[in-house]
Amino acid sequence: MKNLKAYFAPHPPLIISAIGKGEEKAIQKTIDAYHEIAHEIAEFKPETIIFISPHASTYHDYFHIASTKTCSGSFAQFYAPQINFNYENDLSFVKALSDTCEIKKFPAGVLGSQNGKLDHGILIPLYFINKYYQNFKIICLSFSWLDKMKHFEYGRIIQDIIKSRNNHKYVVIASGDLSHYLLEDGPYGFQKEGPIFDKIITDIFASGKLIDLFEIDEKIIEKAGECGYRSALILAGILSNLSLKSRLLSYQGTFGVGYAVASFSIANINVDRR
Repeated sequence: MKNLKAYFAPHPPLIISAIGKGEEKAIQKTIDAYHEIAHEIAEFKPETIIFISPHASTYHDYFHIASTKTCSGSFAQFYAPQINFNYENDLSFVKALSDTCEIKKFPAGVLGSQNGKLDHGILIPLYFINKYYQNFKIICLSFSWLDKMKHFEYGRIIQDIIKSRNNHKYVVIASGDLSHYLLEDGPYGFQKEGPIFDKIITDIFASGKLIDLFEIDEKIIEKAGECGYRSALILAGILSNLSLKSRLLSYQGTFGVGYAVASFSIANINVDRR
């Protein structure tokens, strides 16, 4: 399955210099890792980039798929309206995904709010990618509050569609920050489960054994104050039964929130799903 690359990436607005105004230098390793994956994506030249964002339209029992012709957004809410993007949706993939979910009676589709707006969970990775590569369509997905296995199953459905279109290159970016409770003087304070959660997640990303995401103690997840775990569960489904080369490119908790950048390249596929 050579038509797919995948990444996990954070979305701190202050990583953008026009917003951080110098503060971003404290997370330079994260910035460098973002440039690295943006370079990789430019070299890969995907026709479509699939974003999974915790800040997209989210429903308790339904996985929302954006279906407007284009999606646009800016950093106006962070006082940088001059940085803005407008990208065409890959409506062919959207239809295939929505139709497949309907056939399978899986709770995902295009029935939710369709405002065509890009949230910062998508805008931040777009900001870096756009510096090196612009010739692609996008797909904007979100997670839900259904159980873990539903997220994994959703990822498998997405993988099947990508696999069936093997002449079309895709990149998947699971957007999410890790624990928000890393420092007493951070914006959200400290919980002991925060650093524990981040160590577990980053070890999993480094190993590529994404199935281990399902083994994390529920109490640790709940008290970690994260916004990337469910994105990672969908990513685990998309990458299930694939031979992965994984790299944890960076991890920083400088501001009290965990920022991890990881990449996943696929060597081959084993179609046996027993």
